[in-house]
This record gives sequence, structure tokens and C-alpha cells, in this order.
Amino acid sequence: MRDIAAIKNSVRNLILTGYGERPFQPTIDGGVTRHLFELATPHTIHNIESAVRNCIYNYEPRAEVLDVFVTGDLDNNGFHVSISFRVINTPDPVTVELF
Repeated sequence: MRDIAAIKNSVRNLILTGYGERPFQPTIDGGVTRHLFELATPHTIHNIESAVRNCIYNYEPRAEVLDVFVTGDLDNNGFHVSISFRVINTPDPVTVELF
């Protein structure tokens, strides 16, 4: 259980990392902060989903992405991001939710 919590924290940190924020890994970009002030259009939602999938695929080898759901919340000026993934060598899916 402790390993799954560590991977959940790693995924959350990766997704919230902006381009150039990590000193020795400046190419990591979770895709969420880049779209922070954009309108909640289908194009923006698709871009966030793609960026999240690519970030986890490239920088978190312990996780296999099953699905990414992004919905715009116009009242709170943000996006709800729900990432469902499977930890390698475990059968149960894990979900991380961000706003």
C-alpha cells in the first residue's frame, strides 16, 4: 500500500509540474499549469488529456495509464482532472483527482 501511495504522489507532482520548474529535468511538463488561463473548450480539454498521458508515459514507468477524464468547471474557473492508472504488477486500478 505504501508503494501505491508513493506512485500516486509522484503522478500528482508530475502533473502539477510546469515546463522548466525542475532544475535538472527542465523538459517535464504535466500540461495542466500550461492551460491554466485558457477557456474550457473541447480543444483545451483534449490538449490537457494528451499532455497528462504523455507526461505519465514518459516520466513514470511504474504506472500504466488507463484513462484520463478532464472536465471544465466554468463556475470555479478551472478543470477537474481524473487520472485512472494501474501500477505495474498490480491488478487494481488507482485514481488520482486534481482541480
